[in-house]
Amino acid sequence: MSGECTVTSTLSSPHKFAPLQELEYMAYHGRYTAVYELYKKIPLPEREAYQSVSILSSVVNGGIARLEKTKEVWRPTTASVICELISDVEHDLDQFISYCALQHIAPRQLYTCILDWSNALANRAKPAEALHFLEKAEDLSIRMYPDLYARLILKRAAILFETGRFHEAHHTLSVIGERCYLIPDWNLISEILLLFSKTSLLTGEPRYFKTLLFSGLRHFYTRTDIRRLFTDQLSKTYRRPYRVLLDRDRTVSDKILFVAHWLDQAVNNSWTGKKSRIDRLTIFAVLVIVYFFNYSIWQKRLPLFAALSDVSHRLVGAGRQERTLPAGSRKAILVTRAVGGIGDFLTMTPGFHALKAMYPDHEIHLAIPRQYQPLFIGNLDVAVLDIEQAVLDIASYVKWFNFTDCPASRTESRTAPNVRMSRIDIFARALGIRGWRLRTMDRRPRYFITEKEKEFQRKFWKERYLDGKAVIGVQLQAAEPYKDYPHMEDLVRRLAAEFMVIIFHTQKMAMLPEGSVIDPGSISLREAFALAAACDAIVAPDSAFVHFAGAFDIPCVALEGPIGKIGTKYYSSCTCVDARNVMKCIPCWRNQSMSCKLTGMRDSVCMEHITTDMIYSALRTLLTQRASRGGFR
Repeated sequence: MSGECTVTSTLSSPHKFAPLQELEYMAYHGRYTAVYELYKKIPLPEREAYQSVSILSSVVNGGIARLEKTKEVWRPTTASVICELISDVEHDLDQFISYCALQHIAPRQLYTCILDWSNALANRAKPAEALHFLEKAEDLSIRMYPDLYARLILKRAAILFETGRFHEAHHTLSVIGERCYLIPDWNLISEILLLFSKTSLLTGEPRYFKTLLFSGLRHFYTRTDIRRLFTDQLSKTYRRPYRVLLDRDRTVSDKILFVAHWLDQAVNNSWTGKKSRIDRLTIFAVLVIVYFFNYSIWQKRLPLFAALSDVSHRLVGAGRQERTLPAGSRKAILVTRAVGGIGDFLTMTPGFHALKAMYPDHEIHLAIPRQYQPLFIGNLDVAVLDIEQAVLDIASYVKWFNFTDCPASRTESRTAPNVRMSRIDIFARALGIRGWRLRTMDRRPRYFITEKEKEFQRKFWKERYLDGKAVIGVQLQAAEPYKDYPHMEDLVRRLAAEFMVIIFHTQKMAMLPEGSVIDPGSISLREAFALAAACDAIVAPDSAFVHFAGAFDIPCVALEGPIGKIGTKYYSSCTCVDARNVMKCIPCWRNQSMSCKLTGMRDSVCMEHITTDMIYSALRTLLTQRASRGGFR
């Protein structure tokens, strides 16, 4: 009882205990249950003052977790409690949706909460309610997060399938099948193929049923457990493995792939001793065969999505908006990327330039989300398409590189924490840049500032009397919070004592000194880059402005933590500052969804130990070197 009184008094004394900040901190670090319990103790009229994206998402997740712990669903008393919990979570989720609408924001956490809640409802035999929330997520523009949208489509189709609405499930899957380049998680593709094959069979298309299963065997990933699901399904379909070899509708490569997978499964089922060694050998052999057929002989036929796109095209062909190649263009290469971010797109540009040099008579069509298209203004290497609006006819291209399934992420996850290759090299190699072309490639990102933007910069400098002064650009936050520098406000104050400082931000920091700290306010990314290009140096966490500085050889102090220095290895004017002298775990290659291994928190403790003295010293060294080569800009 006293514990409850203590919590209540804490919540009723915001000036003393700052409960909002405490809740925000716990929510950010994933303490869902604690946030849920504390939030529910706040009186209803006062809860509005305690709302934020992190807190509301934690409350919803905490409610879902509490519901999942309830086991005795058949007792009347427990059933009433479950109904009350369901109603409570739905109210919290509606409150979260209303909050985001009032703030005119669409955070990723909102959509993950809706998807998780829909999954919980489906598990509780409430398919209609689950579909209702999935429809609500689509109305709220979940398409801006392609990975979540693919999950939504798959979940909706699965619910429709389980409730016997096979034609609706089939058509739902065809929507994502027609635009398979939007799927960032290749493991989802296997689930889509399996479900799509079942709906094909149940809607009177047995030919596509088998075709989709064989496409699953062609899917090049290392999840052998999922591969074996396709092998099992094909074995049941033909009843005897040798009948696959007698099927005249199947190609030679299909038969060889099936035999390879069947032998892999048969060997590992029969060998009880030394199973791990045999398993590794057969898995390796199967992957070699799959790679050979997919990427050596059959690459031009795009086997991974051929059947999926074929079925989808048949279903939605009447309403699809096919994109035709521009007049006079007979050759084109397609690169698709349905996800961000800015730094990745900048590090792709050297590879695009090398690819254009390799195929000078080909057009390179880059299909990306609309918000990233301004990065390629003035870049003649690529022609930009809107991946969210266009329906791309993949078969019309001579080559297709699917960067939605990020090659950099796959390479880094395979080699972490001993990553030796920068994303510039990874993306270039994924585009087929090899040998002397790779060795001689200009590895600086390519970005072009327009005359209008240069005029904007000159006017900005003139109005604030910055000509002839040393100006330092500081990016306050990274795109991903785990890369943020926690002492940025102290750093800006120290720099402002000696330099003019322009801050670039998405969330402004409070109480920064006026006069020597200039906030450009709400400006576009391209305008921010135009100002940064005129700065004498840039200080930034591992994010977009570091790569932008590398493009123009601007002196840059990069504040590094979990990722280390590999991302800036080709930027000659960039100095990386980290705390590896005291934190021997650097680099650990964690990401935003992973907690720090040392603290269990979302913040990176290694960023905490970078001192302002270290940053200031690195900056002074860079400026001295710049002065010796001709002074300030």
